[in-house]
Amino acid sequence: MTRKSLLLSLAAMILTAGLSANADTFKNKQTGEVFYGFRTLKTTVDKTLVYNENEKKLLPIKLLDYEVTMDNNGRRNSVVLVSITDAEALLSESVTKAICNAIIKGANSGPRFVLVKIDCPGGRGEYMKEICSTISKIDICPVVAYISGGPFGGAHSAAAAIALACDKIYIAPNASMSALGPFVSTSTGHSEVDFLKTYSPDTLASYSVYAATLAENNQRPGILSKALLDKRIGLVEVVDTSGVQSIVQKDLMLADQTVVKTICEGLASSATATTESASTTGTEPGVAETHSRVLQLPPNEAIRFKMVDAITDSIQSLLADMDSSDAQVASSQEINKTSKQFVAAKRNIGLSLSRISFFENRTATLEEQLKIIEEQERTTPVRRSRTVNEVGGFTRGRVTIPSSDYYYYYDQPMTMEQTGMDNQQITPNNTMVTPNQNTGPYRTTPRSRFNRVQGSETVVSNEPAVASADVTRELSFVLNNLIGEYRTAIALSKRWVGALPPEITIQALQRNLESAIALSDNLRFRTQ
Repeated sequence: MTRKSLLLSLAAMILTAGLSANADTFKNKQTGEVFYGFRTLKTTVDKTLVYNENEKKLLPIKLLDYEVTMDNNGRRNSVVLVSITDAEALLSESVTKAICNAIIKGANSGPRFVLVKIDCPGGRGEYMKEICSTISKIDICPVVAYISGGPFGGAHSAAAAIALACDKIYIAPNASMSALGPFVSTSTGHSEVDFLKTYSPDTLASYSVYAATLAENNQRPGILSKALLDKRIGLVEVVDTSGVQSIVQKDLMLADQTVVKTICEGLASSATATTESASTTGTEPGVAETHSRVLQLPPNEAIRFKMVDAITDSIQSLLADMDSSDAQVASSQEINKTSKQFVAAKRNIGLSLSRISFFENRTATLEEQLKIIEEQERTTPVRRSRTVNEVGGFTRGRVTIPSSDYYYYYDQPMTMEQTGMDNQQITPNNTMVTPNQNTGPYRTTPRSRFNRVQGSETVVSNEPAVASADVTRELSFVLNNLIGEYRTAIALSKRWVGALPPEITIQALQRNLESAIALSDNLRFRTQ
């Protein structure tokens, strides 16, 4: 051994003795030089940014030139806490991105591990997959899940899959993993049926194989993981003639297998009964009925099936189990901030939808009144004559926006005073006119068309009780407000993806906006 190598070895031994178990070890394959620090996910060309404890800064190095040992020598004595505990966590694209950014940023800061706290009723599959994919890419430090027993009672449907992506899973004694969480209307603002459709939608079934792959990569049973996302799956615990126990789908049992225990019945096995119930009552199966049929794993069952690693009653006891009792816990604040902004945007969209509903109804009433007034002007016996320009007939088509979901977004109906409208109803010949309404949530009439006809004709009529010009002015005023509200709702919906009610699309709002603009243009032609 050369003198230089001996000195380097002695220096390494001194450094190792003088440092707490707090960082990773990097050894140059050519020179044998050793330093402590941690690597990040940041790269520049062919190099990776690595924190060097000796120099107290990030330096670009070629990792292929080093032997890297993850022994906590050089790692910071901290734990980054990322909370997925809001009802909107897996409903908003913006909140999902904030969660992913918090996980990546936390891992890059060199903590002992990233702790993902989960108490969530579920949500959309594409957002679940985005977070799971982010966690799966974190290979610079462990990512640990803690399923806490908060308002939602654990990790359910899509949220359970996020836990499966983590390296280790802890669960609170009062929490569970399930395909459907308990119904919490006060925290989510949903009715029972909407709660089911929003947090445990049928579309999650298409992600069940993905969830199974996540679980199997971490040595957890894939079949249970599939059932967390696919409510149709029924599972049984069976024993074969050789005495081997296993979990299988009910409809895939073999002849030599005997049922030991039914784990979950699944909705598919009772499809006929569910259909009959729905046709009799006119309603869909509620949360209680669905909850009793789908997979529910309390802590003891989750431990027995190896879906989780340990039961713990607090984050502090979790830290102790991870040999990090003295670590400082740093919580990400960006997620909570983004979630609040999303809730505010959702409420503003609901307010716009409520105003849109009011202005649409008023527009329909005024259109009908204007039609009746013009018919009177054409057919009433002669009293005076005047010359008017004739314009082709105009029938406005629009997609009817369902109003049954507005309670979720804006719980106060619009009044005349809130819209700035006069409380006076304009009615020709003092007769109240009620416009015909489309039936069904998505019935659409043909696109609006109108053509200006050149020339004029003489029309003789009595003056109606209300002049058409008065109704036209009010209709123009209402349309201007309607167009403004549509533009506001569309802009917010594009900025905060996921904030619209599931039954309403941006495309439907856009079509209605174009129809309102067409009618407004028609009014301008008629008054020229």
